[in-house]
Amino acid sequence: MLLGGIAISHLLAGGVGCFLLNPTWRRIVLVTSIAMVPATLFSLQQIRDAWYLRHEAVYDRFRDNLVTPIPASVSDLHFIPLSEGHETHLMFQFTIAPEDLDRIIRSRQFVKIDRTQFRRPDDLFIHAEYLPVAEPATFYILNDIAAGYPDKGIGEGYTLKASADRRHVIFRRESASYYLYRYWESDVERASERQFLVSLGHTEANKTVQRTGASRSAQETNPTSSAAGSRR
Repeated sequence: MLLGGIAISHLLAGGVGCFLLNPTWRRIVLVTSIAMVPATLFSLQQIRDAWYLRHEAVYDRFRDNLVTPIPASVSDLHFIPLSEGHETHLMFQFTIAPEDLDRIIRSRQFVKIDRTQFRRPDDLFIHAEYLPVAEPATFYILNDIAAGYPDKGIGEGYTLKASADRRHVIFRRESASYYLYRYWESDVERASERQFLVSLGHTEANKTVQRTGASRSAQETNPTSSAAGSRR
């Protein structure tokens, strides 16, 4: 469609140019503007779409999946990038007042579970290092059968992971087809998840090494202070 618009606009610009044989800056601007109309409109639409995805879409997804209107206490609402979440499901995180979180849980009829009760036994959420929050984390799930395959008892899967103070929350929505066809059982998916979990382990190990190294460096640079501390 874009290419068709460009072709038509160039033909139109060429036609106009045939009647404006004496080049002046006004005529050049007119012909160039006609030729650039489709590309300009396309670019403006792309900018608008990018703005929506970055600044507005996550608020619509919150309203669609949790509650509307959005509670006033909700802040720092943003999508979780694929590099952190690994899964291609809809995922976002936010901060919220505990009482507003309780209202969402009651209104949507989420059920509290522990790490051994996920629909998928090897769910990534069973690993504390996956999208970490202050522990002990609390989990709530909802199996929306009406939005999935009622005859098979399989619905859209909603998960909330709340921090110990119940202020930081991660939301995930899994499609019913994900459970119907058990996509996670493919060799490719299992290998990808194993590699991702290993990378999380390496990240945590690197952080520990960095903290330990920094501590040792501090002691080496100030041995007197370390000795004084040991005497205390």
